[in-house]
Amino acid sequence: MAAHPCVLARLREAAPRRGSTVTAIAASRLGVACAFASRSQVPEVVVWVGSEPVAAGAGDLHAVTVVALGDRGGAPVCCFASRSGAASWDLRSDARPVARFEEESAAPECGALDASGCVLAVGVGRRVELVRSDEPETLVARLEGHRGRVAAVAFEAGGGSGFASCGEDRTFKVWDLAQRACLYSSAVLCAAPLRALALERGRVAAGAGDGRVWLFERQEDSGFCAELLVLDLRKSLPATASPAPAAPPAPAVISSEPAWARPPDAPEAVPEASETSAGALALRFTESGLAVATPSHVLAVDVVSRGVAVVEALHEVASVAALSSDGSPVRVAAAGAFEAAVYAGTLPGAAARVPTAETALSFFAPPPRGGFPADSPLRADVAAPPPKDRTLLSYDTLHKTKRKPGMDMPITFHAKVRHDYALPTSAALLGVEFSSDARCVVATSSGGAPVALRLPVAKHRGSDAAATALGLGGRPTHASFSHDGKWVVRSGHEGAPPEVFANHRKRAVEAPTLALKAGGAGARFYYLDRFLLAPRTRDGRAELALDLCRKQPALYAVGLDEGRAGPGDGAARRVHAFGHGDAKRLDAVACLNGAYSPLIVTATSDRRVSVLDAAAGRRARVIDDAHARPAHDVAAPGHPAPGVARSTCDAATDGVVALWDLRKDGAAARFTSHANKRDPIRCAFSPCMRFLACGSEDKCAYVYDIRAGRALARLKGARDAVAAVAFNPKYPQLATASYDGKLRFYTCA
Repeated sequence: MAAHPCVLARLREAAPRRGSTVTAIAASRLGVACAFASRSQVPEVVVWVGSEPVAAGAGDLHAVTVVALGDRGGAPVCCFASRSGAASWDLRSDARPVARFEEESAAPECGALDASGCVLAVGVGRRVELVRSDEPETLVARLEGHRGRVAAVAFEAGGGSGFASCGEDRTFKVWDLAQRACLYSSAVLCAAPLRALALERGRVAAGAGDGRVWLFERQEDSGFCAELLVLDLRKSLPATASPAPAAPPAPAVISSEPAWARPPDAPEAVPEASETSAGALALRFTESGLAVATPSHVLAVDVVSRGVAVVEALHEVASVAALSSDGSPVRVAAAGAFEAAVYAGTLPGAAARVPTAETALSFFAPPPRGGFPADSPLRADVAAPPPKDRTLLSYDTLHKTKRKPGMDMPITFHAKVRHDYALPTSAALLGVEFSSDARCVVATSSGGAPVALRLPVAKHRGSDAAATALGLGGRPTHASFSHDGKWVVRSGHEGAPPEVFANHRKRAVEAPTLALKAGGAGARFYYLDRFLLAPRTRDGRAELALDLCRKQPALYAVGLDEGRAGPGDGAARRVHAFGHGDAKRLDAVACLNGAYSPLIVTATSDRRVSVLDAAAGRRARVIDDAHARPAHDVAAPGHPAPGVARSTCDAATDGVVALWDLRKDGAAARFTSHANKRDPIRCAFSPCMRFLACGSEDKCAYVYDIRAGRALARLKGARDAVAAVAFNPKYPQLATASYDGKLRFYTCA
């Protein structure tokens, strides 16, 4: 892919002394700051405001390894830190120390200033020191918990109380400085250490030294971070014109001793060039995605299409780079690894737009450099949803959860029902589904409209907001939440097309906000609520329609307690239709709505399970004779975790729930302990992807251990067949819907 015109220029007087090296760099909307060090000279910090450099000596500090540049009351302020402490400099007077570190402390590796310019965060060893930059020796807080050196820190863009840190332990943590608590601690993401972070309200981005970048959605109420996508920048960077000469082979030395115990002459492990040249040095959120600085390029990432474009090829391999985190446009600064030269500039507006590629994206292959093709259904022009409102959980039980030491032990559910709820109608229940925030659950029945229940049931039982009937009349058999939990789409037979209702806190919502012209049972939201999937039959053949929510901002404008939306306020436009050969009926649809995934799985009446690639607008794979009878339900993982997009499961009346790995031929596992010979039942994955639950005709619900391939629990309590199950996305809880008209909730023992 051709690079954009050069936007970086070398700053004047970048190398104040001969033989010096660049040890740290920072950028903001006001200018660029850089730290220089040499063996014979005092460390020096240079700040460029415009094109004029201003220099200050570091005094008795050791080599400056951290520089942060910010805005305090409209004036630039520069903070820098070394092994001995931190100092603040307002460019008008001499720098003054603001903090002293312990003598045994390691040299800090990262730092950042908040939006006010008054709080400086410095990563020192395995902890983060938060100090006042305007008051000497004032420690605000000390954040601990990392098991490796802290490599990157970031304040929440826009001045919120959020804070993030990551380190060589390959995890990141999200903190709330106002509550003085760690809201979320991630699992180990990869083998390489994390080197870059970006944080804004609702999203977190992390970059590793091996060239991979993660994007997470952050829930404001609980702090939980759900993975949206993973990109490998090594597959998007252009190949170098001439590879570096190969070094002579080193002797093969295999040592069982740790690194600190090896002799000084022992050879060190050298990472591959493909890893170091694509590792993320800095991240910044932009209007359309992410800006990423690597040692060789500045990249623009479109998070919707997962396309990567080269904005600027650096003049030489950079050792340090920075992206401004305040204001717009984005300022870029980089310093060479072999020459003490600093280059700076601003990202052009066109950098946020990623050109298209000729090849289609498929989840069986890495993303192309240009994103989706121009004719892809997922390239439809849609407006991004506004940020979520900052609300609190109506009933928070996180502080009551008791975690046992054996976190990897299998869960055990109570043999008795913890809670149950009988719907106003006496009809049989057909389905149940939790919202992504675990505040509501929606149940469908054979005798009326779907009902949305507020959780926990024990708290809201008997109140006006306990249950909400969605629509009047009809017999919908399926209901599904949107990703944000504010909308519910209900669908039934061909004569009742899918309708979207607002999830209000009142007894009934009579009029739909959006109604499709045609469609059948199983409609659901897709691609983070950008689209609606609607099964239908046309000319005697089954097909799946992909509809775009044309007035999506109008849908998101209505809150839980507002009622401005009415009939006709929303509209949808048919984007694409997926054919299914000679199949007469489409029985089930599943997709991953919690992430930007092109994966869609369908089950048809000809006993086939089809895997659709929405990016290319075609069927990517067809599994013939998946069951002895047509599958009536397909389930996809509800929680976007690494690798879950490769798995799916389905159920049929042959008494089998089949687990499929889409990379392989044949079923990965088949579970047969339950009874299913007559009525359709539904299955569901647990959020941890270790358990699989399904209903049964023997008045029980079954929980299978996917690793062991056997039944783990048999949950009793229903008086008739259990038709559907659903795992709570936040708490160890399982909900079942049965033909006796009751919802039952089982909790972990």
